[in-house]
Amino acid sequence: MARLAPAATAVMVLAAVVSVAAGLQAINVTSISFEEGYAPLFGHDNILRSADDRTVSLLLDRTTGSGFISSAMYQHGLFSASIKLPSDYTAGTNVYGNGSVSRGREERYVLPFDPTTEFHRYSILWTPSSVAFYVDDVPVREVRRSPAMGGDFPSKPMSLYATVWDASNWATSGGKYKVNYRYGPFVASFTDLALAGCRVDQPGIRMMTMMPPDGEVIESFRRCAAAEERLRAADVAVMTLEKQQAMRRFREQYMVYSYCYDTLRYPVPFPECDVSWSRSGGGSRTPATSGSRSGGGSSGGEAAGPWWDAGTGAGM
Repeated sequence: MARLAPAATAVMVLAAVVSVAAGLQAINVTSISFEEGYAPLFGHDNILRSADDRTVSLLLDRTTGSGFISSAMYQHGLFSASIKLPSDYTAGTNVYGNGSVSRGREERYVLPFDPTTEFHRYSILWTPSSVAFYVDDVPVREVRRSPAMGGDFPSKPMSLYATVWDASNWATSGGKYKVNYRYGPFVASFTDLALAGCRVDQPGIRMMTMMPPDGEVIESFRRCAAAEERLRAADVAVMTLEKQQAMRRFREQYMVYSYCYDTLRYPVPFPECDVSWSRSGGGSRTPATSGSRSGGGSSGGEAAGPWWDAGTGAGM
């Protein structure tokens, strides 16, 4: 996938869904049509748009997968959609920046219901200080920026994208397990599309790194700064006690893998990982966190099926 941006990229991926927690305030966003904010990325014939252009489906069949991408890049924001997943889905989140794909901060979850039967809203809130993943108004993960993370924290303008593709070769040891297309086509559907953030294609922003500051560029910086302040002050950006408790319950019950506990991939712990360990049989180590479960091993399970992802990335 060709990268257009000269700067190293930052990507956040979300593919998790969870039921609404009672008492949590709903995330209020204004939805847009596909044409207002997105464009096809690949597999144009496998992208199906509704008559009102507010629902789009991505298909994977024997010929190709498909994907779409935001028409603009954004410097922080709230990105949201209601999604119905295809069969054989994988649920998880990942955060990495500055091209640090070898240092991704991956987590995986077991979902308490079947997300292929109905739509669930997922949201990514990206501010200068944190990245939070919400599903049906429930926060499932928050990554806070720290000096120790350095360039690993996403800080450059990014695009939002969604794709469905055949990951047999990538995820199952060079194609050990193939997608069974007799059960296809595999479909991921998206509606209630929302993009709220500072677009870097606003006047002056796109060329900021290629020209000295002038009045237009300074004004663009001010617009983005004002937008970021409004975002951080919004209800969705405030991690209340109720949200923290809901996030903790979800993580204790449904998180099955965390990079913090994966000593095979990461022998040296990440700076933000503060975990305690207990010895299990055979000399392996498991997290001693009450109610949590660790999946260990490398990313990409030995299972056949299509792969879909939705997230943000700098230049696709």
